Amino acid sequence: MKDCPWSGRTLWGGLFLGWGIFNAVEGIIDHHILSIHHVVERLGVSVYDYLFLTSGVVFVLIGLFLIKSGKKDTPHTNPAPASI
Repeated sequence: MKDCPWSGRTLWGGLFLGWGIFNAVEGIIDHHILSIHHVVERLGVSVYDYLFLTSGVVFVLIGLFLIKSGKKDTPHTNPAPASI
């Protein structure tokens, strides 16, 4: 069985990166440009919409950090096969 080149940190980093990108894009397009909906509808564009965008940026940063630290956990070269 071949070793998996990715660690759990890389998986979680990818998840956070995806959530962050989604929050940022959805927040910019739906909340600000198109005004389809807001985090708190009765307030319109409010501090909550900006906090939603901030959460997207924070998730992206966490994701990038986890992916970068996950690469350190995995070996980059395959060990030499044992001779018989």
